[in-house]
Amino acid sequence: MKIFKRRPKYHYDQETCTYVPVRPTGASIARKIGSSLLFVLVVGAAAWFGFDQFLVGIQEQVFQKEQSQLLTQLEQANVTLDQYEARLEAYYQRTNSFYRPVVGEAQIPSSYWNGGRGGSSRYDQTDTSLPNKTQLRIERIAHQIELLRNSYALVGEEAASKETAMRNLPSIMPVNGELISMYGMRRHPVTGRHKLHEGVDFACGIGTPIYAPGDALVISTGDIANGYGINVNLDHQNGYKTKFAHLSRAVVQIGQRVKRGELIGYSGNTGLSTGPHLHYEVSLNDVKIDPIDFFYQDLPPREYRRLKLDKQDVTVQVLKEKLSDSPAMD
Repeated sequence: MKIFKRRPKYHYDQETCTYVPVRPTGASIARKIGSSLLFVLVVGAAAWFGFDQFLVGIQEQVFQKEQSQLLTQLEQANVTLDQYEARLEAYYQRTNSFYRPVVGEAQIPSSYWNGGRGGSSRYDQTDTSLPNKTQLRIERIAHQIELLRNSYALVGEEAASKETAMRNLPSIMPVNGELISMYGMRRHPVTGRHKLHEGVDFACGIGTPIYAPGDALVISTGDIANGYGINVNLDHQNGYKTKFAHLSRAVVQIGQRVKRGELIGYSGNTGLSTGPHLHYEVSLNDVKIDPIDFFYQDLPPREYRRLKLDKQDVTVQVLKEKLSDSPAMD
């Protein structure tokens, strides 16, 4: 049984006064087929456009998610880069303040250090996006690593050619103690006056062994009335001299030659002192310099940088206090 049955179409024939079936012509069939095809095409195009927009929306969501993840990873990478830059800066400061000068090499200019490949103008960019800034930082760090690598190679070659001078260099901590006072301006703990602290102080108990920081000749020992108490002075015969003050006892004599790491005395609390400690000085051509720059075998870069920064902060604070204590000027 046919559920759907095409009903025939009729038209009225006025001549015969009867209804006769309408027979489709080729043109009408073509029109019907054309209309059907046009309908299919329109519906298909609309469906395809909608599906395409749906796919674009999904792709946009995926892209935005990936972009967010990449930016998070870049931010984390920049935190790591901060740590690397801090370490490199400490190595750079130590290289310029100690390694290169001690072998007679000029310092690495800060403009070249911070500029990276092609000079600092390379980094004068208008693109401040995070990916671009990260790329520039990576390039600069790579450049700085290469600078230090070449510098250390040069210093090593120079040091090998100056073996005797390097043995005499005061390059280790003279005592196993805690650094409690740095080189620079400070308020004297006894007199209360602002003055240059010409060395560093180590907190250590009475009787702690004191060692020669480099090969040297003992030029003086004993107790002198200038606040140093029992002290030992060494001439490293390369322009450097070292002083060890407030000792409880010296075990070397004037004219004696000592080797790096050799016992020269014991810490104490003699002279102008508020408690047991060792006061240690380094001078080059009779000019006092910061001893911390010579502890390269004992201080990791992070600790060296921290102590340097702490010393600068203390010096600035002391200068501010000194200025505030001064009488007003008209």
